[in-house]
Amino acid sequence: MPGPDPPDTHISVLYVDDDLEYAQMAKGFLTTEDDGLSIRLATRVDEAVTCFGDIHIDCVLTDYEMPDRTGFDLLHEIRARDPMLPVILYTGRGSEAVASEAIERGVTGYLQKTTNTSHYTLLANRIRTLVDRYRATKRARTAHQRLEHVVEHSPLGIIEWTDGGSTNALQVARVNDTATTLLDSDDADLRGASWDDLTTSPNNTHPAATALPGDPPDAPTSDTPQSDTSPSNRIIREHTEVIGTDGDPIICAFHHRVTPDAHDDTSTIVSMFHDVTDSVTKLQRLEETSTLFTTLFETLPVGVLAEDSDRNVLAVNNQLLELFTAPGTPESMVGADCEHLAEQVAPQFTDPAGFIAGITECVTNRTPVDRTELDLRDGRTVERSYRPTELPGGDGHLWIYRDVTTEQTRAAQLQQERDQLDAFASIVGHDLRNPLAVAKGNAELLGDTCDDPALEAIDRALDRMDALIENLLLLAREGSLTGVHEPVTLADVSAACWDTIVTAEATLRLDTDRTIWADPMRAKQLLENLFSNAIRHGGDAVTVTVGDLSDGFYVEDDGVGIPADAREQVFDAGHSTATGGTGFGLSIVAQVADAHGWHVHLTESDHGGARFEFTGVT
Repeated sequence: MPGPDPPDTHISVLYVDDDLEYAQMAKGFLTTEDDGLSIRLATRVDEAVTCFGDIHIDCVLTDYEMPDRTGFDLLHEIRARDPMLPVILYTGRGSEAVASEAIERGVTGYLQKTTNTSHYTLLANRIRTLVDRYRATKRARTAHQRLEHVVEHSPLGIIEWTDGGSTNALQVARVNDTATTLLDSDDADLRGASWDDLTTSPNNTHPAATALPGDPPDAPTSDTPQSDTSPSNRIIREHTEVIGTDGDPIICAFHHRVTPDAHDDTSTIVSMFHDVTDSVTKLQRLEETSTLFTTLFETLPVGVLAEDSDRNVLAVNNQLLELFTAPGTPESMVGADCEHLAEQVAPQFTDPAGFIAGITECVTNRTPVDRTELDLRDGRTVERSYRPTELPGGDGHLWIYRDVTTEQTRAAQLQQERDQLDAFASIVGHDLRNPLAVAKGNAELLGDTCDDPALEAIDRALDRMDALIENLLLLAREGSLTGVHEPVTLADVSAACWDTIVTAEATLRLDTDRTIWADPMRAKQLLENLFSNAIRHGGDAVTVTVGDLSDGFYVEDDGVGIPADAREQVFDAGHSTATGGTGFGLSIVAQVADAHGWHVHLTESDHGGARFEFTGVT
């Protein structure tokens, strides 16, 4: 097998001549002229052919006429192996006809033997010149083949463009397999296509068109693709939407290179690109999310401070600066030392050392802390909450400060009101019910010994007083308060309430499958009062319906209804249109609805009765 290519200074020559004595002489002269020549001798064509399997050969020097075969026969054998290998026909019996035929057959050089030894200088120079050219061509071809392999197997789409006849009419000259895949087109379909054919924007000129010779590039603007220019080429980078698989648009990152030819005004334009749709979409979503978070961060009704692992400010909002009357802006605070900032703020607290110690404990333990109350010297109270965070660069810290002074003042007021109501309920429950119990007991004793019809009126009056006291206690003790909210199936709780009241021949119709979020006991109070009110005003045969609204539910009946001019007053405590009514039933309904954050609206049902609609129900 032939060995590897020798260094460029060494040239391996195969000299084929049937005159061995002459060949040896010529070898001596040639190696004297150029000591870089290494010459192998052969006297027959067949012998020469076998040498190609044994040694590396850079050039063949051959005689024309030989006993077995001619130099042209050897040329044929060589060209079958290497179409470019230098072959010099070196003969002493040549003629113009032989020289002409040699050139036609593809010999690289022709030289006739002479008795003048000076021609060996010419022959040695000719050999080195032809071999140098052969080697350069071979290297270029190898590089080209490697480049072709890289292009065809590149993960990037590659398009070579050609001038279609005018400066701006570039057309596809060649594409690789990746480009055909990205553009969902065959090679044949893409050849000759314009930039406008590939992109989704109409009348879109190829960005490199303005970089062709004769058209200096325009001054860059914020809307033009990013470009780099140099004396030898221009590179243009951009994101462009092209037509992809199934005709759907995809976003590709393009890298256009314009390389002018050094010998004329032509240029080579190559575009390399890849699909960046996913990354661009993710970046857009990230930017949208970042904008949303920034807006939320800036508009939160609490002060927020985010720290990095070195306890430097990552972000802070205006609310925090205003809370502690700190100078500067959120932007100017970024990077500030949070320990130093805490020391500056600490004197505003009634316990500065405790304020600092609490921060140190949170940072050391990295345990979430909620709503630690801190008193300020100016009389305000703030709550501090802490959350450890994980950042790309290490641990982080998130602090939330909230002014709760107004809330605490309101809570104290509500507690005072509740204490007053509890005192009132105690008076009603003890000081009124005890005399009422005595009166009812004595009335029963009189009934055993006296048959006066007035006793029935007294008994009804005492029962009404008992009902009034019960409702007053309910309003005083519960009012607009609710217990724990939980899922309540409206149909089930309605049926349970219906079973606890005296309904006579009245009918309950359930037209609901809604589950509401409510205090079960207070929801029962609301429904029982509505059902009792419907039976009291609509009669024993009334039909009551519970049904769904888009954001709530309704309770209606087919009774006599409530006049339009009286609908505003029915929710007032003590207002009643029925004989013997306490006037608190619908007031309790309104308070239960308000305690849940519901809105109640009284209107007329399709059958002329009362319809109570509850909206804002979750």
